[in-house]
Amino acid sequence: MKTKKRFLGVLLGLAMVLGLMPGMSLTAYADAAYGTYLVTSTDTVTTLPDKVVKFNGTGWYVIADDSTAVDAGTVTLFASDSFGTSKFADPPTQYSNSAVKGFLDSMTADGGSFADVAEAIQAMDFTDFGVTGAKLWLLSKAEAEQLSNLPHPVKGCADIPYQHDWWLRANPTSGTTIDSAWMRPNPNDPGFGIHTTSTTQVHYVRPALKLDLSKVSFDSASKTFSLKVNVTGVTLNPPTATLTVGGDSVTLTATVEPADATDKTVTWTTSDANVATVANGVVTAQGAGTATITATATNGTADTSDDKTATCTVKVNRADATPTPATVARPSMQASPSKGAIAVSWKAASGARSYQVQWRKAGASKWTTKTVRGRKYTITGLRRGAAYQVR
Repeated sequence: MKTKKRFLGVLLGLAMVLGLMPGMSLTAYADAAYGTYLVTSTDTVTTLPDKVVKFNGTGWYVIADDSTAVDAGTVTLFASDSFGTSKFADPPTQYSNSAVKGFLDSMTADGGSFADVAEAIQAMDFTDFGVTGAKLWLLSKAEAEQLSNLPHPVKGCADIPYQHDWWLRANPTSGTTIDSAWMRPNPNDPGFGIHTTSTTQVHYVRPALKLDLSKVSFDSASKTFSLKVNVTGVTLNPPTATLTVGGDSVTLTATVEPADATDKTVTWTTSDANVATVANGVVTAQGAGTATITATATNGTADTSDDKTATCTVKVNRADATPTPATVARPSMQASPSKGAIAVSWKAASGARSYQVQWRKAGASKWTTKTVRGRKYTITGLRRGAAYQVR
């Protein structure tokens, strides 16, 4: 079964030491193995920068990998640097109505810096805080405590000065008292703790988000998640084609729109392989009839709900039965005037399967034709005493 979301990256390392519990499994994906970027207690200040991923121009740590494929499931990201500063609330109020929550909500609203990518961020409900549909959100006290064994840059930020706090998702416990986290950035004195502070204080804001992998693509070279540009349509040229049995073929060109679609993968199918087959757009005649060739733009996923298709109708005709003339040596002829017949014979022509014998009365314009398969034929029904031409 798939494990539930865990914010403590060290659990992955412990699973390898202690062994997996019955029924659990770990899966690595070859092309974009997000587990590679999951921060763990074994990471160091030196190795950690290699695990920072980018989304919407911002650096993030992967603190939970719930992917079921490179383009399915989710990953939870935690900002590697702060998004600025804010009071929690002044006057004091619950998290659901706080200034810091409003600060984050404004980023995914129209005109906000995350508005264009908001569709790729999964909306979260925190019912214990009376929050629904949050796109950017703060870690809770319990979630932040699970960072305690991770390298100090994960707990702090390069842009957060010595012993300055960052806000947590919390409600005031009494009056203006509320939880926040602080971190000494000095690696030689990596103190980290959660303590109470006043809601009216100005502290740093480090949000988290859950990324819907079906809505993004990942470039492992730059370690960047980008909003996926889906295919809106596909056309085929030519839209119709006529072929002839005997190896005749035509190449179809599929044009995928828009031009900047993330994945322009096209698959090809035929409605009747006995009439025409297709491979990479090349259609080859197989037998007389009509077949429909379909090009499907799949967005590079197994999900068919967003597929776009185009078709080409292919008509395949039988091969032309017109024979190819062959050179025949001058035939020998034996006339039988009393019977009104002429016996004609000839030597075989290389490659010939049949022969045509033609004759006409001398001076006539029309020839009489007879197709034969042998090498001799007797013309009968001729008029005695008349002259005939034979070929």
